Amino acid sequence: MNVPRVSVLMSVFNEERFLAAAIESILGQTFRDFELLIVDDASTDRSRAIAASYTDPRIRLVHNPTNLGLTASLNRGLSMIRSDYVARLDGNDLSFPDRLAKQVAWLDAHPEVAVLGLQAVPIDLRGRRIRRVAWWNAHWLRPSGGLTMDWYRMFDTPLVHSGVVFRRDIVVRLGGYDERQTLAEDAELWMRVGRHAKLASLDEPLMAVRQDRSSLSGDPSRRERVGYAARKVPIIHALLSEILQWDEVPRRWAELWVEANDPAASMTPSDVRELAAALDACATRFFDLHPEARSNRGIAAHRASMLARLIDKADRATALSLYRRMLTLHGRVATKFLPRVAVPLLFGHAPIRLWRRRPI
Repeated sequence: MNVPRVSVLMSVFNEERFLAAAIESILGQTFRDFELLIVDDASTDRSRAIAASYTDPRIRLVHNPTNLGLTASLNRGLSMIRSDYVARLDGNDLSFPDRLAKQVAWLDAHPEVAVLGLQAVPIDLRGRRIRRVAWWNAHWLRPSGGLTMDWYRMFDTPLVHSGVVFRRDIVVRLGGYDERQTLAEDAELWMRVGRHAKLASLDEPLMAVRQDRSSLSGDPSRRERVGYAARKVPIIHALLSEILQWDEVPRRWAELWVEANDPAASMTPSDVRELAAALDACATRFFDLHPEARSNRGIAAHRASMLARLIDKADRATALSLYRRMLTLHGRVATKFLPRVAVPLLFGHAPIRLWRRRPI
């Protein structure tokens, strides 16, 4: 049996509404030397039947007799793959036709890179691109690589998990996904891979990520989210220590950053000011290690967007101070984020959230 160059790995649990579109987005790729391995994680809807209805010989369908969860299902799939490259796709997302062709060609030309991501566009449940306000899409931008990647991944997941292609050998050698991670499995894996090889992303949008409040990352009531903060803090703290080469970096900084990104968590004005000072200290340390990064506009833009998230938790006086700092760092980003920060700037409390931002 010939081994394809790419195996597309999809773990599916109750995705009957969108699964056919996800599968067809892979079957429609311009790059043809692939297989699509679908791990049905004991779905209770028609997901398994939908996957089984396709007769394309490049599709392999396996079924978990009991629900194992995402990370265990991904590891089961990895154990069955022999391809050089593994591409990820979630069962409710869409790959654009030239996604695999462009990622494979780029990885072939850059053997030092172990994981390659892409840019994504958000779509709603009807498949329409979301364009609510200008600043919103800024949250989706991922760093292309280099020092921007190193800065970004200390604080945020640097790759769109559903859109990566990675070298199977290095991920398998590192033990695959950590099955203790039920939500931050990708962030933890990229942390380990980043110790041995480079991460990068293409600058081009090559997929659509669906915003679904019932999904694992969109529904805060899902059991898999229990204890998420406790698992995320050590990842952030380890990355700060490693990238900043700073063994004494306070763990509290990681705790405060995770709180700042939790819509349900409250912070005191003192906490917000402490975190803002901590982020400045991290930047100072990073620039001391990498003086050339001082003029990096990607890092400046990300720092400004980080402060916008602090404004959500701030009182009016602190919000005004943070927004002035945003303007200094990156005026364009500050302007794009103005609709989001207008309420705390004017009234001293966070805006009413009519929708929930999904971390990807």
